[in-house]
Amino acid sequence: GNPFHVTWTPDDCSWIEDGAMDIRGTLVKPGMHWYLPGRDAGMYYVANIFEMSGTILGRKVRGMIGFDPIYMFEGGEIYRTKDALVQEKLELVWYTWATRYKDGSIDFGHFTLGHDLFGFAILGDEKGNVRFCYDVTGEVRFDASKKWQESIRYSAFGEEWEFIPDPKGRLVGLGDLKNPQVDGRWRRVGDDREPDVWFAWGEAAPSHGTKPINRLPALGSRVGVDFRKY
Repeated sequence: GNPFHVTWTPDDCSWIEDGAMDIRGTLVKPGMHWYLPGRDAGMYYVANIFEMSGTILGRKVRGMIGFDPIYMFEGGEIYRTKDALVQEKLELVWYTWATRYKDGSIDFGHFTLGHDLFGFAILGDEKGNVRFCYDVTGEVRFDASKKWQESIRYSAFGEEWEFIPDPKGRLVGLGDLKNPQVDGRWRRVGDDREPDVWFAWGEAAPSHGTKPINRLPALGSRVGVDFRKY
């Protein structure tokens, strides 16, 4: 019953809940967006990552949050109806993430991977540069329960990346999802920069497999595009 107030603008964000939290911050610029088309299932996703600081339950905190609106077909509900990632069993991996390093540099973006040539990477830095590619591949390794991702290897931009789950990153409070959510950190393999604050909120779909396959070979193969010229 306590009041709360959330604001979200093109430049900053605040999230205040009386007696619980007061965090404020600025956009990690620029924002990102992507579109997954489909005849009756798809989505247009607008991604915003904010670097925040403040207090939660009386403790000082710093970190990152994603604040993302999703546009779908009328009647669509993510993970349930008119969602091609689930309905067409496309998804293997989907992460939104950011890391601020102690030297002031930052990596942020979206990593996705799936079947039937689905998958792309968006990657930005502290200078506002953004790269995009859909020539990606990778593999997920699950724990003994075959539910929670223990590690992910991911190739994009000719670089190798790895997902490192947080020891307390399994988001069990979200219930029994078909694509369990795990928090952690993404980094280039061999990157020795020391992280300062980070988040990597994402998911893997164990029932969809561990490696991408093309169930529609008539689609052909991926085509690389140099998006820098645009």
